[in-house]
Amino acid sequence: MGANNYLMGIDAGCTTVKAAIFSLEGKEVAVAREKPPILHPAPGRVERDMESLWRCTREAIIKALEKGSITPDELLGIGITGHGDGLYLLDENGRPVRNGILSLDGRASPLVKVWEEDGVTREIFPVIGQRLHACSPSSILAWMKREERESYDRARWILFCKDFIKFKLTDVICTDETDPSASLINVTTRRYADEIFEALDIEECKDKLP
Repeated sequence: MGANNYLMGIDAGCTTVKAAIFSLEGKEVAVAREKPPILHPAPGRVERDMESLWRCTREAIIKALEKGSITPDELLGIGITGHGDGLYLLDENGRPVRNGILSLDGRASPLVKVWEEDGVTREIFPVIGQRLHACSPSSILAWMKREERESYDRARWILFCKDFIKFKLTDVICTDETDPSASLINVTTRRYADEIFEALDIEECKDKLP
């Protein structure tokens, strides 16, 4: 076993996946980048094949290790970040239900406009501390319930970009407060907000969040 002398950071943005290795003193040792294809299946829709994202992440990790002449057992830990908003759904077997949806996606825009007009946005603002956007996870889920019900029903786990990568690395389903805070968390209690699930008619989703 090698000494744990290095840290790795993985960042999966909307265009590029980066893996970087640093010494414990913060010195950059090696960086590798890969670009998963972005898909536009229809106007206003921006998606990514989830397995393609994982392949690119894996390649970036391998290349960074090779560039730095570092073995995996020399890593003390790995930190993962990813783009905010959007949606990554897994079925009960841990397989992607559909393509991941990026934060550039606008398919839920008509719904958001309706919520603005009928007062839903104003009603839930004090709870979630923000306005709803087309790329908000809750907005996409509401759209999916109406327009893509099969995917909505098949989903066992509702994840975010970084959590999907974490799952592929560890086989553990989990998240933290950062990503769900984009429209799913009560900013006062810091727990999932029942009000948002009820207001958007997506109550089924609460039990699918980690």
